Amino acid sequence: MDLEQLSIEDASPDMGFPWRLYLLLRDSSSEFPEVMGWLPCGKVFQIHDPEEMERSVLKRYFTSSKYSSFRRQLIAYGFTSLGNRKYLHEEFNKGNQQGCEKLVRFMKSQPRKGKG
Repeated sequence: MDLEQLSIEDASPDMGFPWRLYLLLRDSSSEFPEVMGWLPCGKVFQIHDPEEMERSVLKRYFTSSKYSSFRRQLIAYGFTSLGNRKYLHEEFNKGNQQGCEKLVRFMKSQPRKGKG
């Protein structure tokens, strides 16, 4: 699936979280840079305004518009919080849509990578 030309409005309803997050970050630089975006390294993204993100951005990309649900999804997919609303995943980088295929949602009974 080529995400570079896909608009969120044309996305399949069953498109998974990693692909929707990729589209969200792709669109953030032009549509809402004050809310979130990639850091210059292209490996870490930061949420600048979680309240505005909840109010006007999340409902466009995800079924839930709650910031707390968005954060739970990040953790479930193995993103690491670096503090100050910055997140990192070794397989998820700016411009690398193939990394979305490598993100797997951890279930509660599944041990997380590097844990236990």
